Amino acid sequence: MPSQNLEKLKRESLISEILSNKITKIDSKNIQNSLFVDLNGKLKIITAETVEFLKYHFNISLKKEESVFQLIPIESLKEVLDQFNETLHGYATSTTIKSTITNSNIRIRKILKNKDGTSFVKIDLAAIDPLTNRDPNSALTETPREVEILNETSQVFESLFNNHPDAIYSFDLEGYFTSANESASKLGEIAHDKLSQHKVMEVIPKDDVARVIGHFKKAARGEVQNYNTNFKSFKGTDRIINVTNFPIFINGKINGVFGIAKDITKAEYLKKKAKDLDNRYKMILDQSLDVICTIDKNGRFVDINKSCYKMWGYTPKELKGKKFQDLVMDEDKEHTELNAQEIMQGIDKTNFSNRYIKKDGSVIPMVWSAKWVEEEQLNFCIAKNASEMNAVKSKLEEERNILRAIIDNIPDYVFVKNINDELILANKKFYSDYLGKTSEADLLGLKPTEYLSKELGEEIIKDNRLVMENDLTVINRKDVVYDHKGKKEVILLTKVPFKTKKGAVIGLVGIARNITENHEFEQEQKISSKLIDSLSISKNLKQGLRETIQAISEFFNFDYAQAWEIGIIDHSLNEYVNYNKQKNKSFISEYINSNSPIDLATLALRSQQIEISSGNKTKSILIAVPVIFDKKVIQVLTFYGLKRDREVNVITEILNRLSLQISSNIQRKIAESQLNNLFQYSPNLIAVIGMDGYMKKVSPSFTKIFGYTEEELLSTPYHEFLHPEEVALSFKRLKEVTQGYVPKSYEGRCRTKEGEWKWISWTPSEIITDDGVINLFGLDITPLKTANLEMLKFKNIIENSSEGVTIIDLETEEFYFNSAFKQIIGNEISNLNIVSKIKKSFKDKTQGEDVFNRLLDGKPWSGDIQLINASENVLDYQFSGGPVFNQNNELIAIYGIHTDITDRKNYENELKRFNDRVNNILESITDGFFSMTRNWIITYFNTEAERLLRIPKETIINKNLWEYFPDAKTSISFKNYSKAFETGKKVSFEDYFEPYDTWFEVNAYPSAEGLSVYFKDVTTKKRAGEEIRIAKERYDLITKVTHEAIYDWDIPKNTMEWSKAYFSTYGYEIPELVDGLEHWENQLHPEYRDEVIASLEEALENSSVYNWEYEYKLIKANKETSIVMDRGLITRNKEGFPIRMIGSLQDISQIRQNAISLEQLNTKLKNRANELATSNAELEQFAYIASHDLQEPLRMVTSFLTQLNKKYKDQLDPKAQQYIYYATDGAVRMRQILLDLLEYSRVGRMNYQFEEVDLNTMIKEICNLHRDLILEARGEIIFSDLPKINAAPIPLQRVLSNLISNALKYQQSEINAIIKIEVLDAIDYWQIDVTDNGIGIEEQFFDKIFVVFQRLHGKDKYSGTGIGLSICKKIIEKHSGEIWVSSKINKGSTFHITIKKQN
Repeated sequence: MPSQNLEKLKRESLISEILSNKITKIDSKNIQNSLFVDLNGKLKIITAETVEFLKYHFNISLKKEESVFQLIPIESLKEVLDQFNETLHGYATSTTIKSTITNSNIRIRKILKNKDGTSFVKIDLAAIDPLTNRDPNSALTETPREVEILNETSQVFESLFNNHPDAIYSFDLEGYFTSANESASKLGEIAHDKLSQHKVMEVIPKDDVARVIGHFKKAARGEVQNYNTNFKSFKGTDRIINVTNFPIFINGKINGVFGIAKDITKAEYLKKKAKDLDNRYKMILDQSLDVICTIDKNGRFVDINKSCYKMWGYTPKELKGKKFQDLVMDEDKEHTELNAQEIMQGIDKTNFSNRYIKKDGSVIPMVWSAKWVEEEQLNFCIAKNASEMNAVKSKLEEERNILRAIIDNIPDYVFVKNINDELILANKKFYSDYLGKTSEADLLGLKPTEYLSKELGEEIIKDNRLVMENDLTVINRKDVVYDHKGKKEVILLTKVPFKTKKGAVIGLVGIARNITENHEFEQEQKISSKLIDSLSISKNLKQGLRETIQAISEFFNFDYAQAWEIGIIDHSLNEYVNYNKQKNKSFISEYINSNSPIDLATLALRSQQIEISSGNKTKSILIAVPVIFDKKVIQVLTFYGLKRDREVNVITEILNRLSLQISSNIQRKIAESQLNNLFQYSPNLIAVIGMDGYMKKVSPSFTKIFGYTEEELLSTPYHEFLHPEEVALSFKRLKEVTQGYVPKSYEGRCRTKEGEWKWISWTPSEIITDDGVINLFGLDITPLKTANLEMLKFKNIIENSSEGVTIIDLETEEFYFNSAFKQIIGNEISNLNIVSKIKKSFKDKTQGEDVFNRLLDGKPWSGDIQLINASENVLDYQFSGGPVFNQNNELIAIYGIHTDITDRKNYENELKRFNDRVNNILESITDGFFSMTRNWIITYFNTEAERLLRIPKETIINKNLWEYFPDAKTSISFKNYSKAFETGKKVSFEDYFEPYDTWFEVNAYPSAEGLSVYFKDVTTKKRAGEEIRIAKERYDLITKVTHEAIYDWDIPKNTMEWSKAYFSTYGYEIPELVDGLEHWENQLHPEYRDEVIASLEEALENSSVYNWEYEYKLIKANKETSIVMDRGLITRNKEGFPIRMIGSLQDISQIRQNAISLEQLNTKLKNRANELATSNAELEQFAYIASHDLQEPLRMVTSFLTQLNKKYKDQLDPKAQQYIYYATDGAVRMRQILLDLLEYSRVGRMNYQFEEVDLNTMIKEICNLHRDLILEARGEIIFSDLPKINAAPIPLQRVLSNLISNALKYQQSEINAIIKIEVLDAIDYWQIDVTDNGIGIEEQFFDKIFVVFQRLHGKDKYSGTGIGLSICKKIIEKHSGEIWVSSKINKGSTFHITIKKQN
C-alpha cells in the first residue's frame, strides 16, 4: 500500500473516532426520538418525545414490555430482524422504512449499549429528508469551527501516538501494517518507512500464528482483544509481547485494526522463574508429612500441600477457597477463632491445638504453628497430627497425676530444686501449708530469695549449694522454721542430690517432716521438770516465782512477766516479782500504760481461766494465768510478748498444763512461809522429827488424814508410816538437811490406820533447831494426783476427739466445749455460755427444747439434729447426750457428743437419687425387667414387663412367680433360673411362651439377694432367622451361578462362614468356622493389607456406619492377584456395637481391564470430537466470510444488469432481454442463497441467552407477523394454555415462525389451513408439536428436508431456498433438543421439537 495512504488512513481513523465520541456526547444529551429495548426487542425505556413521534407517524402507543417489532411493516420485518441480530453482535445498523400514516421515510438506527451492567439496544428514530436522505434535526452538521477542533484534536492524538513508549500500530484487513510509531519500529528492529511493506504475521512465530489470526478476526468483527504471544523481530530477536487489538471504524465500517504491543519478555522470564521456584517449593512441601498451608485474612485456604489428603481426606483443590473453620469441631471453633485473631495481631503460636473433622466424618487432633505476615496478608501455618503426641501426653499426664496424688498426700513437705536452686516441683503441703500459696504454679521457677526473706533465702541457697556442689546427703537434720503465718515449726530435714543416669548432679530433692508436736511435748516435759525443781530448791516463794516466770518467759520467748500476790481479805492483786527480758525501765512503763496487765490478771482471778489479750495489728500477746490449787487461785502470773512463735491456743494449753503441775509446789512454798503461824490450824501436815527417827510433834491434820492418835504417831518410828519404795528417798532428803544442803521437796506415799496409801508432798525446813530436830511440812496430794491423772487422760482424749463434746456443770453453771465443737459451731465461747443460746443453735427449735428437757430430766437422748453455725450454715450431726450423776445419785451435769454425719446424709441423698435413676432407667428401657428373691417372690416389675406378659404389676408384686405361673415350673425358664441360683453365674436363653405364641430372649443375673431378669420379645427375630436360612439357601444357589464369594461373620464370636464359590473363584479350601478373619487377612495383598483392615476397623467403630465397601487386591491360591470389590452389611445391637457382618467378594479384575480399554477409547473419541468441532467451526467461519464477501460482486452484477436494461431496453431484441432477465433472476436468487447461508452460519455462532418465555404470547406475536399469509390461506391457528419455558426467545420465535409459515405455505388450494400447536411436559424436556392439514411429506424425505438447500418442490410452485428447516434444526440443537417430522401425503404433517429443561 502506498506510504501516502498510511497517513491518510491514520488521520481518517482518528477523526472517525473523535466524531464517534462527539456523536455519543451529543446523543447522550439529546435523547429525542430514542428508545431502549432488551435483547429480545421488548421496550424498556422511552422518552416523551418518542411517544409523540410514534403516535404521529405510526398511530401507535408503545408500552413497556411490548415488542418494538410491531412498528415494522411486514415487507421490512425480515431485514430489521437480521440487522437486530447483527446489532446484538456489536454492529451498529441502520435501515429506512416508510410510515403508512404520514408517508414519510423513517430511519431506524440501532446500537448496542451497556447500562449498569445490563445490555440494551438503543433505537434512534428520525424522519429523513427524501432529497438529502438526512435527518433535518441531526446534530452532525459540521461547522468550520468544529473542523478546526477536529484538526487540533487530531494533532494531540498524533503526538500521543508518536511518543507513546509502547508499540502502537495499525494494519488493514489483509494484515499489512498501515501505521506505526517509533516504539513499534524499535520493537520490530526495522526502519519506519519499510514497515508498511510487511504483514503483521511475519513477526509472529509459526506456532502462534493460528491463535493470533483468531484474535485478529475477532478484532475485525468489533471485539477488543488482549493476549500474550511470542514475537520474532525482523532481525531475529525473540521476545514475548502483550498485545491489545481493537477495530478501526471509518464511516461506520471496520477498515482495519489498531494494535498496542508491550514488551513483557523480562517480566515473563521472571514470572517463569518464579513459577519454577514455586513448583520446586511446592514439590518440597508436598513431601512433608505435615500439612503446610497459607490462610488469608478471611480464614480461607490459599495454598496447601498434598499432605492434607492423607491427614484430612481432602485434596488441595477441594480445600482452596474453603474456610478452615468449616473443618474445625464446633466445640473448638471459639478458642480457634481467638487464637487466629491473636496470630493476626502478630502473636506467633507454636503449640496451638484443636480438632479437625475429616472428610469421612472422623475426628483428628491437630497441633499448629502459625505466623502472620502483614505484607502478604497471609497466615503461614504448619499442622501436625497430634494423635500420637496426645497419647504420649495423656500417658505422661496420667503418670504425673498418679505421682502428684502420691506426693500431695504425703504428710511431709516435699520439694525439688534444679541446679540453679529454682523450684521445679512442690507438693501441696509445701506450697500451701508452709508457704501459703494457692497452687504450685505460683512458685515454679523461683529461688528461695523470691518467696522467703532475703536473709533466710540466701542462707537456704548456701546450704543447698553445699549439698549439690559436694554431692552430700543430709538426713533427718533438726531445723526450726516459721510458716507463712509466722507459726514456729520443728522439722526433720532430708536433702538428697538429684542426679541423672550418668551421675551428674542436676538439682536436689528435699523432704521435711514436721515434728513440732513431739518436740513441743519434749520441751514441755523439760520445762515442767525445771519448774518443779526450781520451786523445790528455791529458798523462798519469791525466789521460786521469779525463777518460774523467767523460765516460762524464756520457753515462750516472752519479753516481760509478773507474779501477782493475792490479798487474803479483799483478793486484791499486788505485784510480787517480775522478769524483764529487755532490761529496760522505759519498756516497763510503756508496757504497763498500753496493756493494763493488772486488769487482765484480775479477770483471770475471777474467771479462774487463762485470759488473753492480743494485738490487732501486731503479733503481741498478753496472757494472765491463774495458778489454781484445790480449786482456788493461789497466784496469778502474767506474761507479755512482742512476738509469738506459737498459736495462741497452743500457748494456752501448755500454760494451763504447767500451771496445774507447779500449783502444788507454789502452794507448798506459800505453806512453808505460813507454817509457823498456821501449825495448829493448817489443814496441811506439819511435823517435827528428831535425829532418832521419831516424830516429836505433829499438827492436828496428821490425825485427821491418817486416822492415828497423836500418841500412836509419836510412839511409832517415822519410817513405818512410809511406803517401802519411798523410805530411802525420804531419809535421803532429811539427811541432806542435816548435812546443810538446801532442803528439797519430795512426794511419797504414807499408810493410814485403815491401811490405805495417801500421796503426801513433803518439804523439810531449812533450819535444824538446837535440839537437833527438823520441821517437816506435808501436803496430801492424793486427790490431786488421782484427779490430775484422770483429768489429763480424759481431757486429752476429749480435746483430741474429732467429735464435738459439750459439758454443762449444773452446779457451777460452767460450760465446757472441746476444740472440735468450737470448730463446728464457729461461735465464741462467751456467746454459748447460756442454755437458751445453745438451744437457738438448733435449726429445729422444738427439737432443741425436747433434747434439753429430756437431759435435764436425767434421761439420755440420741438422734439426728441440724445445727446452725456462726456463718448461718446448716450442719448435720448425730447427737448422743446424757446426764452425769454424783455418788449421791444427784444430777450434777449433762453432756453431749456431736458426730458429723454430713457424708452419711450425702450418701443417703445420693443413694435416693441413684435409686430414682435406676428406677427411671428400668422403667425406660425397652426390655422387660423384674427382680425376685431366692424364694421366688417378685420384688420389682417394670412397665415393659407388664406389657410383654400382660400382667398389671400390682397383681404380681410380692407374689411367688411359680404360684402365678404354675404351669411354667416345667419350662426352660424354671430350669435356667434354678441353675443361676445354684452356680451364681449369669444365664442366657430363649423360651417359647405358648399362651401368647411368643418367643422371649432372657438374661438372668444372680446376686446374694435374688435374681434380676431382663427379657424381650424376639418372635420376629426368630421367624426372620428361619426366613434368612431359606434365603441363604437360595442365595447359595445364586452364588454358584454368579461366582461371588459370600461370607457371614459373627463378630463377637469371631467366626466366619464362606460360600462354596469362594473355593471355585480363588482356589482356596473353605476355611473352618473358627478361623474368623485370620484366613481372609492372610490372603490380602501386602500393599493393601494395612489400609483394608484399618478401613474395616474404622467402619466397625463408627456406630452410624452400616455398609462397608472397599476395592483391594486378593492373592489367589495359585499366587495370581485378583482385584475384588468387597461389600459388607453391618448389623448392630441397640448400643451401636457391631454383632454381625454379611458380605460378598466380587472379582472385578476383568471389569477393571475393560474400564481401562474403554477409557482409552473415550480419549480417542474425545480427540476426534475436538478435531471435528474445530473443523466445523472453521467451515462455519468460511461460510460466513464467503457469503458475506460474495454479496458485493452480486450487488454490482445486479446493479449493472438493471442499468443495462433501463438504458438499452428499447435497443435490445426480446432474446437479449430474456437473457438479461435470466441473468438478473439468477443473481437475485444467488444473493438470496448467500443471505441464507450467512444466516445459517450466524445461527451457529450466536450467543444464546436463555430466559423465561411465555409460548402463548410468542405464538400471538407470530400470528400478528403472518396475518396477511393467514388470511390468504384462510388459515386457523389453534393453541391454548401453553406453558412458560426457559429458552432463547428470538431463535425459538424464528423456529416456530418458520414452521407456522411453512404450514400455511404448503397447503392444498381448496382446503382451509388448520394449524394446531400443543406442548407435552416430559420429565427433563418440553416437546412442542406443530400439526397441519397440508400436502404432507413422503417418508423417504423425512431426513432430507433438514439438509441445507434441499427442496422437494420447484421454485415456481413454492417459493424458498430450502434452508429454513436446516436453520430450525441448528437452533433446536443449540437448545440441546431434537426436531423430526411425521407425515402422510395429503393428510398433513406434524413437526416435533424438544427443548431441554433448564435447571
